[in-house]
Amino acid sequence: LALLLFLLCAGTAEATHLMGGDITWECRPNGKYRFTLVLYRDCGGISLPTSSQTLGTNCGTAITCNYVTTVDVVPSCYTGTTSCAGATSGSGKMQKYIYRSGDVQLTGTPPASGWYFTWSSCCRPTSISNINSPSSASYLLRAVMYPYTPAGSTSPLTATTGGNPTCFDNSPNFLEDPQVISCTGVDGVYNNLSYDPDLDSLYYDWSYPWSATSFSSNPASNSVNFASGYTYNNPMPSTGSSTGADINNETGEITFNSAVAGSWATCVKIEEWRCGQLIGEIYRDIPIVTVACTP
Repeated sequence: LALLLFLLCAGTAEATHLMGGDITWECRPNGKYRFTLVLYRDCGGISLPTSSQTLGTNCGTAITCNYVTTVDVVPSCYTGTTSCAGATSGSGKMQKYIYRSGDVQLTGTPPASGWYFTWSSCCRPTSISNINSPSSASYLLRAVMYPYTPAGSTSPLTATTGGNPTCFDNSPNFLEDPQVISCTGVDGVYNNLSYDPDLDSLYYDWSYPWSATSFSSNPASNSVNFASGYTYNNPMPSTGSSTGADINNETGEITFNSAVAGSWATCVKIEEWRCGQLIGEIYRDIPIVTVACTP
């Protein structure tokens, strides 16, 4: 019984160190795709694995991402340090773990609903304030690649032409790590600073943080269970002296002012448009943390 209790406690501690992540892809000169999985861990929790991670997908090709490196993501303006050392859980201090695939040859054409790429794990940190029973909520990170039909063509581009791999798109990516820590009662302004190597048009919006093990074409069906007063597009305190979080659909800038300290689960969706066609979506599932402090 003592051993069982120890194992259960150890499992709980291990399950609540993950803070979120994102999935992106790039078009390589050889016509193949390279995928990057980024995971963020709470500096106050145990380390994430450095073993290879597998993406779930419906494209018919196995995608394995190998561990590359770990980087501290700690905004010194609010914490006074750039290091994870000595951090406590729920403070917003994170480490970024990067996993990357080799060059992957995809075959065929994405269906109208797209090729999806996912990664799942249990569980969300107990410090999350806007989800019911957060430690019982899991993660399902995702990205979607849609077909693209060039102007003048009657059919979408394929990932293989004449037996040779041909990729037609780089996903959007991020120039900014999610260093989202703010003092309570302060006007917070944050931008993921997304960019697109192909200069495709980007559109930003809130989406559902997913608690699931498989992809769904209905985003709401995989949503975490938000606590009363919160929704996927109203993820932070918005009553009393708080101003709810808002996202600018054109620039991606997020603004908020929370009078309440907490850790607020959010998910930002970035749509990629080319010639009026939606050709890709990436998602960053990461909490915004507000703490009782003086800027």
